[in-house]
Amino acid sequence: MNTLTIQWELLPKELTRKEFTKLVVAQLNKDFGEEAFILGLRPEEDCAQLLFDLIRPVVEVLLEQNVTKLVRWFYRVDINESMVNQIMAQGYGGNAVDELTVIVVKREIQKVFIRLRWNPQDVSTNS
Repeated sequence: MNTLTIQWELLPKELTRKEFTKLVVAQLNKDFGEEAFILGLRPEEDCAQLLFDLIRPVVEVLLEQNVTKLVRWFYRVDINESMVNQIMAQGYGGNAVDELTVIVVKREIQKVFIRLRWNPQDVSTNS
């Protein structure tokens, strides 16, 4: 897996890692357009790796079976199209799947960080 780290020190102090990860999963489901991702998380787990493991199979299946849906999802997630095209031009092998998955995880984490930064009271996992 590519390097995926979460800067926990930037989170609001009242927000746990588990709550943050739930927010990222909620953002994933919102952007995917359906409740596709379900999270079972123990507090000691590596959240970045867990998110990667959660998303990778979906990226892999869509890349093999429905590239159009995958590209629409990337658009909703707001991933740079040229970056996606560059990765996909290299072929649809395991490396492309990993790279695309990392891009999705990073962008979804970034979106939640930004939302929490500009709306600090939005620490509820019900959003």
